[in-house]
Amino acid sequence: MAGTVMIGGSAGTGALAYAGAPWSVVAVVAVVGIVVPGTVLLMLGMFPTESEHKRDIWMAFVQYWNERGERKRKDREDRRRRRAQWKQKRKDRQNRWPRRL
Repeated sequence: MAGTVMIGGSAGTGALAYAGAPWSVVAVVAVVGIVVPGTVLLMLGMFPTESEHKRDIWMAFVQYWNERGERKRKDREDRRRRRAQWKQKRKDRQNRWPRRL
């Protein structure tokens, strides 16, 4: 790829603003320029390349996500059950009283 140039977030934002790009494009480039390097640094800090406990970190991460998924499934089922009970109570209450025409 001859001619491909990589510039940083602040340089890209400044160049776009100077060129008269729409504010939404400048805002997206600014946010991406902050979020991507921050995420990379966070991952490098959380998962060091030279760590004898790297497997333990990954196993804890996987276990957390599995437990989180189970909690979400259980909460979803509880919400559906409560919603069905509420609908049934509402239907019973409406059928109990005579309706006016």
